Amino acid sequence: MLIVSMLLLIIIFNLSGNFFSGGSNDNTMLARLIPSGATITSIETESITIERVGRGWRLLPGRLGVDNQVLSEAVAHWQQATLEPVAQGPINGAVTVDVWLAGEGQPRRYLFFQVGADMLVQYPALGGQSYKVTEMSWQQLFITDIPHA
Repeated sequence: MLIVSMLLLIIIFNLSGNFFSGGSNDNTMLARLIPSGATITSIETESITIERVGRGWRLLPGRLGVDNQVLSEAVAHWQQATLEPVAQGPINGAVTVDVWLAGEGQPRRYLFFQVGADMLVQYPALGGQSYKVTEMSWQQLFITDIPHA
């Protein structure tokens, strides 16, 4: 009887979602592009991949003039980038980026947009909310020129 009672309690708590936190994940607002303390293992865009190799980084396909220091700085920019929610309608011309974090079985897929002077990002796993990437430029995150959207 005790085992059955415990199983029922476990089922109730699992079905209640965020019972104790008072909210659901759908309303979660992002404050940082990458969660604090998370370890990036690779960043995959449509044209390049930055991946961890031992203690360093490599760029695929390789380019002259892009060494480990440049790649380390780019990854640090991803980890430091802060976000600010913005009201934005539908946007076209997304650059899709998959970021793999240590301990996660699937990449985090982000959609980046250049709108005027602002860089916007959407994280579809949390809905369609758009965020302005603050204090970072396109070149700091992507090591490339701004796309023509």
